[in-house]
Amino acid sequence: GGRGEVINRAMLEKLDLTRIGLCDDGMWAIAPYLRFNETLQVLDLTGNDLSDWGIAALSAALDENASISQLSLRQNGVGYNGCRTLAKALNLNATITALDLRENPIGDDGAEALCVDYINGARKLRAVDLSSCDICDDGAMWLGGALRRNAALLELNLSHNRIT
Repeated sequence: GGRGEVINRAMLEKLDLTRIGLCDDGMWAIAPYLRFNETLQVLDLTGNDLSDWGIAALSAALDENASISQLSLRQNGVGYNGCRTLAKALNLNATITALDLRENPIGDDGAEALCVDYINGARKLRAVDLSSCDICDDGAMWLGGALRRNAALLELNLSHNRIT
């Protein structure tokens, strides 16, 4: 019945939604449940169809969520606007320690938004994966500055970008 479902939902620590075809509308449907969840620690949204619009829904949840520590958005459609929205939300979220944005069309502008609005001041963030994100020298300069400003960051993966 209802009580057992509530207990199970309340104890959820990892939500793996890898490659389920989750689109922006689906993210808008799920986001309210993530917003005040107190037990979820790992959220894996790898390989879905989330664009910047879906990231806006996720961001609205993350700016209130106080439990998620690992977030994977690998292989989605996160671009500049998504990075900017996500970075502002994560700046309000003090629990993220690992952020995986591999294989998204982030580019230099997205890298700048992540640095200015989030990475520079993220004191709990330990690992960021931005491999294969179409980042060039300008984005690398912003990320280099973030490394100087953020002593907490231990891992930054920039492999398979266009940095000279």
